[in-house]
Amino acid sequence: MIIRRMADGIRTQNWFTVIIEIFVVVIGIFLGLQVTEWNDERGDRNEERRYYGQLLLDLTKDVETAEFAFLINERNDQAGDLIYAALTTDDFTIEDPTKLAVSFVFAGYAYIPLSETQTIDELKSTGNLGLLRNLDLKREISDYYGDLARIRQWDSGLRQTQYEYISSSAGLLSRSQLRATRQRTFVASPEETRIILENAKKRVGLINTLPGLAEIQTRLHADSRVMRDRATALIALIQAELK
Repeated sequence: MIIRRMADGIRTQNWFTVIIEIFVVVIGIFLGLQVTEWNDERGDRNEERRYYGQLLLDLTKDVETAEFAFLINERNDQAGDLIYAALTTDDFTIEDPTKLAVSFVFAGYAYIPLSETQTIDELKSTGNLGLLRNLDLKREISDYYGDLARIRQWDSGLRQTQYEYISSSAGLLSRSQLRATRQRTFVASPEETRIILENAKKRVGLINTLPGLAEIQTRLHADSRVMRDRATALIALIQAELK
C-alpha cells in the first residue's frame, strides 16, 4: 500500500504525499532495527546472567574441592610424618598398629585441588567472554583460572615423587590388606604392623622419598588455600554484580 501511494504521488507530482510515505518507511525500518537491537541486548543480558550463575556454581565447587583437598592432604602429611618417625627413631613405640600400617598407604596419596572449568571453557570456546560487560570483573575471572592453570604446571614433578614412593613401598601391605584399607575395614595387629615396619626399614629408597612427599603436601596445602580464598572472593564480586 505504501509503495502504491508513493507511485501515485510521484505520478501526480504530489510530493508532500511522497515525502510522508518515505518518512513512514524510514521510521518503520528504524523502529524494526531498534526492536531487534533491544531484543538482542535483552538476550545478551540474559546470557550474561546465566553465565554468571554457572560461574558461581563452579566457584562454589572449587571452594568445596579446596577445603576437602586441605583435609585429605593434612591426613596424608601426618601419615608421612608418622612413617618418618617410625623409620628414623630407634626406640619408636607403635601406639596404634592400624594407624601406622595404613599410613604407609596414605603417605603416598596426593589430592590435587583441580578447578571446575566447564563454564570458563565454554565462554572461551564460544567467544562469549564479550558478553561480560564488567571489564574489571572479567579480568578477575580470567586471572583466577589462568593462575590456577599455571600452578598445576608442577604436577608432573609431583607425580614422579609419588611414583618413587609407591615403587619403594610396593608390597609392604598385601593385596587383601590394601583392599581392606580402601574399604576402611582394615585392622592391623601389633605383629602385622611390626613386620610391615621391619620390611620398610629394609627399603633403602623409601625414607629418601619422604622429604619430597612432605614438600608436596606443603605445596598442596598452599594451593588449596589459594583456590579457596580466591574463589570465595570471586564469588562475592559476581554476587555483587548480579544485584
